[in-house]
Amino acid sequence: MVISPQAAEVFIHGYSSLLAEVHRLSNGEAGLEILKMLAAARDITIATPSIIGTAAARLERKGRPVPPEVVCAIKSLQLKQWVYLRDTKTYSVFLEPTGNSAYAVLGLTNRLRDLLGGSGVSLRTGLVKYSGRFVCDGIASNPVWLGPNYRKDFSTNLAALKKEGNFHVSPSRQPITPPGAAR
Repeated sequence: MVISPQAAEVFIHGYSSLLAEVHRLSNGEAGLEILKMLAAARDITIATPSIIGTAAARLERKGRPVPPEVVCAIKSLQLKQWVYLRDTKTYSVFLEPTGNSAYAVLGLTNRLRDLLGGSGVSLRTGLVKYSGRFVCDGIASNPVWLGPNYRKDFSTNLAALKKEGNFHVSPSRQPITPPGAAR
């Protein structure tokens, strides 16, 4: 339910470094706690995707390069109010807010259920394509716990998505569709 410790370490270090640089480039608010700073910088990368390359180049010039696979992962970032439905033995189930697709998602170092205290929640978080899987970036906000009827409805939707081929286990089979993109 989590990626390998080595892959997690590479991602976390690169993601944090690049987002901190994005925060500096955007003249972000000083003195924010680390998760709030990372979340603010993550929002900036969504609003201004070109800043990712600028930040990566600056870190390269400073002798602190971000691995290319992490830069690619950040470029694939999809930040949404996802529905985290439940866990299986090997992944967590995320549904797009539109209900059109679902994903098998891994955590970085902890299971999502452990981070949140349970499953069956709508939350704002980022998913990236990394290490051949969909991975949650671990920065979660706006949690809304789902009642049993909502969970049942989402489970029914998940079953239909699986039948339609819209449940995606790995990015090589199907990329996350950006909001507003045609199918």
